Amino acid sequence: MSEKALISSYQSEIKRLKLQLQERSSGTDIDYIKLLQERQEEQREKEEVKTKLEMQQKLADEAQAEKTKLISRIRELEDKSLCGLSVPGGASKRGASW
Repeated sequence: MSEKALISSYQSEIKRLKLQLQERSSGTDIDYIKLLQERQEEQREKEEVKTKLEMQQKLADEAQAEKTKLISRIRELEDKSLCGLSVPGGASKRGASW
């Protein structure tokens, strides 16, 4: 094979390899971009779930506080009711004839 033919063959091979490298790099870039987009989407979804959980926890805390407040009020009213019905000497106001 002559030098010119050999050089031409090498140049063709170099062009082919450059094209192949470009195609692979471009595919890798696209895969990388997709991966980044997927990560961003996952992060966004994670933040949404976190926000929802925080809201649910806040509602649960508020409900628990309201429940505690109502139980306290019920006990207070029961105590008042029991104290109001009792009369020294064992008779209750309800059964007493005045």
